[in-house]
Amino acid sequence: MTTLSLSACSSLGVEPWERDLLAKKEMALTSSPVDAALDDHIYFSKEAS
Repeated sequence: MTTLSLSACSSLGVEPWERDLLAKKEMALTSSPVDAALDDHIYFSKEAS
């Protein structure tokens, strides 16, 4: 049972045929440049204090 649970995470890599789906704009971590700029502003404001 332990071997089965440990081997379940061994193949988490991205296959070549999955790369086109992950490269789409909707899959980006930041959805818009405005949101990214706002997040950066908040992050650096907190770091400065």
